[in-house]
Order: sequence, then C-alpha cells, then structure tokens
Amino acid sequence: MRTSSLNNWLKTYNYTYDAVWNITNDNHKTYSYDDIYRIKQITDTNTTTLLESFDYDNLWNRINSYNQSTWSWANYDYATNNLNQYTTLSGSILSYQLQEIIETTTSSGTTETSSWTTESWSRTTESGSGTTETGSWTTETWSGTTTWTWETTTTTITYTWSLVTTNENIDYLYDNNWNLKQDNKYKYYYDYKNRLVKATNLVDETIVEFSYDVLNRRFQKTTSEKVINYV
Repeated sequence: MRTSSLNNWLKTYNYTYDAVWNITNDNHKTYSYDDIYRIKQITDTNTTTLLESFDYDNLWNRINSYNQSTWSWANYDYATNNLNQYTTLSGSILSYQLQEIIETTTSSGTTETSSWTTESWSRTTESGSGTTETGSWTTETWSGTTTWTWETTTTTITYTWSLVTTNENIDYLYDNNWNLKQDNKYKYYYDYKNRLVKATNLVDETIVEFSYDVLNRRFQKTTSEKVINYV
C-alpha cells in the first residue's frame, strides 16, 4: 500500500507516484528519475528551484552530487576503485558566514597657539660722596609661541553576511575484506567476523567500542562517558 498523505502537525504531505511506485511529488518537493529509476533531481514544487541533483556512472556509482540546504550549497565529486568503493570525495561548500568588519577612524582636533612677550625695562643708580655716578641697564625683550593639536580615534565594528567557499577533500581507506578502515575523521577496527569493535580518532584515541555475543548481537557500547548494555 502506498501512502497518499501525511500530516505531522507542521506540514501536510500529499504523495503522487509514477508507474513503478517512485515518489514524484510530496506537495513540497518534486522528484525526477533517469531511465533506470535512479533519482536525478529534486526541486522545490512551488518555486522550481533545484535543491539536489545526482549523476552516476555505468555501474550506478555516484560520480557527482549537488545539495542546496539552508545557507549552504554543496557540490561533490566521487572517485571509486575497481571494487566500486568510494575512495575520494572532493568538492566545495558555499555558505554564508557572519564576518566581522573593524573600521578605525582618526580625527584631528583644532590647533591652538599661544604667545608671550617679555617687556624691557631700565634702571638708573646713583652713588654718594659728592660724586654721582649714573649707570643703567636694559633687559632684553623676547617672545615665544606654543602650538599643540590633539587627535580622536574612533573604532567601529560592524557585521555582515559573506559568501564563503570551503573546499573539502576526503580519502577513504579499506581493508582486504572491504571494510571501511579510515576516513577524514575516524579509524575503524573490526574483529575476525568483520564486526565493528572500535572507532578512534586519527591519533588513535578511542571514541567508542562495541561487544557482541555468540549470536553476533551487539550487547554493549562503551564510550568515555558511559556504558550502554543491550538486552
């Protein structure tokens, strides 16, 4: 039975399908496929804006993808090996990021000048004992000028959204049993039954460990914060 509608209290989805049961529309997004029913494009039903697209090689491996999410546009290329395992994911992400712009403004104050002048003056002296001697002297005259200015510096910080390109290049490594051994963040370790038993960061610090019972059921997960037991 194919679901015809869904209401999750936020949105109502009304589904339509093609002849082979592929969803073609959900009332918000429109889906298109190639001749062998691989998803090719997803567009906004109302605006016809391209949201996602995918390209494949002849062996169905994805070779390119585009994804437009909120504030981000991601475009990736995929490389595969002879076993059709993805070996490299390379591409770029365009995203809006908040940028801080600092502007400094310097303004000069008014120049002020002050001056002064020393007046000259003279004096005469007389001596006694019947003889008068007269002498005089005069002080020199001088003047000067003092000038000063001042500056005011103002710093203004503003913020703006800028479109930034982030380049990514991820290499994937595998063991002889096709298990993913390493990506750009973690290393993965497996037991002789190819069960994931441990994941570490790239400097071999343990992130998580798993334990299994004789029926291959995971019964314990251990992290640095807690131990989870499955029953």
